[in-house]
Amino acid sequence: MLKPIHKRKPSLRYRLLHHVLWPLVLTWALGSAIVIGFAYYFTTQAYDRSLLDDAYALSAQVRSDPVTGLSLSLTDAEMRAVLFDQTESNYFALWRSDGRLLAGHVALMPPSPSLAKTGDALDVAIAPTWTDGAYLGRAVRIVSLSKTSPEPFVVVVAQTTDSRNRLLHRLLMAGLIPQVILLVFLAWWLRRRVGQDLAPLSQLRSAVEQRDVADLRHIPEALTKQARTSDIEHLGAAMNSLFDRLQLGIAAQREFSGNVAHELRTPLTGIRLQAEHALTLSPDPAIQERMKKLLTSADHASHLIDQLLALAFADEARHSVPLATLDLVEVARAATLRHLARADSLRVDLGAEGVDGPQPMLVLAHRVLVDAVLDNLIDNAFRYGLADTHPKITISVAQTGSEIWLTVIDNGRGLTRQEASHYRGRWAQASEVRSMVNIGQGVGLGLAIVSRYAELLGAKFILQAVSPDGASGGGLCAGLVFAAKS
Repeated sequence: MLKPIHKRKPSLRYRLLHHVLWPLVLTWALGSAIVIGFAYYFTTQAYDRSLLDDAYALSAQVRSDPVTGLSLSLTDAEMRAVLFDQTESNYFALWRSDGRLLAGHVALMPPSPSLAKTGDALDVAIAPTWTDGAYLGRAVRIVSLSKTSPEPFVVVVAQTTDSRNRLLHRLLMAGLIPQVILLVFLAWWLRRRVGQDLAPLSQLRSAVEQRDVADLRHIPEALTKQARTSDIEHLGAAMNSLFDRLQLGIAAQREFSGNVAHELRTPLTGIRLQAEHALTLSPDPAIQERMKKLLTSADHASHLIDQLLALAFADEARHSVPLATLDLVEVARAATLRHLARADSLRVDLGAEGVDGPQPMLVLAHRVLVDAVLDNLIDNAFRYGLADTHPKITISVAQTGSEIWLTVIDNGRGLTRQEASHYRGRWAQASEVRSMVNIGQGVGLGLAIVSRYAELLGAKFILQAVSPDGASGGGLCAGLVFAAKS
């Protein structure tokens, strides 16, 4: 089944700019449309007024004669003077009431309803009318003026629109370009200012994201004091308060764990003493078998308590472990000697590699923590890493370049890469020891303790199969990788 794809949510800066810039752009667009409308209206009004003046000037030169009727009293030269324009071409036509052309261009007809034939006469409208059209292949503005004196006639004047279009274009450019520049500048300024105001929030988020899960120190005041708004300061204060409460809760849990572990030592010691006493006094084999199992359970419980105390110590010492120069060769020798007796009793071949060289292998570490790491790894090897035949455990110290490896290697079943990643968890335990016979031998705290101590030592914890292909069955290599001390 395919999982739904969740759309990534936008950032706060994007949302703020979106809420500000879009209304700003829409307001600018609406204002620009209004400006364009007014510019077109007033430009058209100015040119139309000039065109109407030409029509009135022509109509004033129409005369009526009893013999010849209507006539235009202007010569061609005078007509050119009346209709002269430096940038535009002007055309005219004078129409009689019966629809005959009196003077001018025959193709320049008066638009309806200025001239509508009713029989043989003209139905004349008094008010001038304007229309847009085309004449001789060019766009023109046409005005029709109807006159009733001395006889009904219609004056039609047309003018090309190039100059008015250029003027309108210049007005628009003069008005819109500065507005666009101001809008772009305002958008840049808003983006910059919003980014500056939200920068402390981004720094605060980065500082929290980069923290370790156990780092509950207060957020530095420098991250919130430089903020321009009180909200970020309040957020920093709220987070510091939360960290304080978390520290109190974690400290209470650690104290409770340590107290429980200490308190359990006394009853466990009493149980062990009673079991040993009953084991020596009772001749009944069944009772002796039960006492032996009870002693084994008490040993495992004591081991668990030690591991819990070790974890509590690791949590408490997370930021306060002093590191000093330490020779891992000497540490490996001492660990081998500590576990020889156990190895002999279990018939395990326990040895060390890399401890016979003349040169020490120095690192910055803490002796108690390193000993605890080795003891846990060796104990895990004894519990879970023994082969059925010829069991072997090797403590190895080796230097590779600028790194020094301190490892414990067994020849047991081993772990796959997936299992090795899983068994780093606190309660992980090898699956083969989950049978009824082996229940209670451990709860897997050893690797968690080693991982925690590795963090305190600044070392890298490794847990990998010995076999090159990563499959199980070739043994397990577990240990720490230190940076060599120069």
